[in-house]
Amino acid sequence: MKKIRQKKGRFFIVYIGNGLEYKGILHYADAGKDKEGLTMRNPMLILRDKYWNVLDEIEMGREILFTEKDVLRVLFFDEL
Repeated sequence: MKKIRQKKGRFFIVYIGNGLEYKGILHYADAGKDKEGLTMRNPMLILRDKYWNVLDEIEMGREILFTEKDVLRVLFFDEL
């Protein structure tokens, strides 16, 4: 997660342990003593069908925090 701090302001998609997928803008990445985390600005929950087609994108507030234990995979993009 230390390298992620350099990517502030970039778009990213995060896949979390419960099978959900979110996309948004990287606001902050923290690599503190106790835990690491990513804060996503303008998060959108992505709903997909069994064939991975996007069914809907739902706004999830202004910011959301993902801790290291939540995150399975992170993908970065210059634009979405």
